[in-house]
Amino acid sequence: MQMQLSRLVLNLRSASVLRDLADAQAFHRTLMMAFGTAPDGATARDHFGVLHRREMSADMIPVVLVASLSGPRWEALPLGYLVGEAAVRSTDAAYDALAPGQVLRFRLVASPTKNVPSPSVIDGSRARGTKRPVHDLTEAVVWLRRRLQTAGVELLNGNEVAPADAVHGTRGPTGQVSLHGYRFDGLLRVRDADALRRALTEGIGPGKAYGFGMLTVARIS
Repeated sequence: MQMQLSRLVLNLRSASVLRDLADAQAFHRTLMMAFGTAPDGATARDHFGVLHRREMSADMIPVVLVASLSGPRWEALPLGYLVGEAAVRSTDAAYDALAPGQVLRFRLVASPTKNVPSPSVIDGSRARGTKRPVHDLTEAVVWLRRRLQTAGVELLNGNEVAPADAVHGTRGPTGQVSLHGYRFDGLLRVRDADALRRALTEGIGPGKAYGFGMLTVARIS
């Protein structure tokens, strides 16, 4: 599968970093500089399997985790964008070792949505509803449990849920991107290892280009 996980420490003295931290679309474009061009008809993020999540280190320095299906060329980022070199490792052995019954720690920053039925009726049938963001913690956990079941795992008790920082960006000359989500931390039990591997490589939920949907797991030591 050749799945790789990169850890990037951002340089807060870089003007490019400061710009990207304020604009999720710009940040996405910068990350994708490390990957090649996708074939016609495919987006680069989908083709190279790129997922990312922004976190803060213990000394409050922004750190970015990036999962990808191919080896990124982080030297293609703007000069001075990173503090030091990116740390890159393969996750293939860890993913291959996943097996039913394992209990793992997980983290997911996701942007849950729900279907809201349309009040209008067209030709005697109700019009298609729309997806709306979830703004309730209880609803967010229900969404998480359902999505993790699809990912082949069972959500266990003792989880932590907290609102994540909102994400804003500019798409095109006038379009705006604004997403909010939740950070989920806790324990899960593996039921279907192949389904979990797919979730780890494909992500969960919407907003994947803007730092949502990246599931990570770790063994309990």
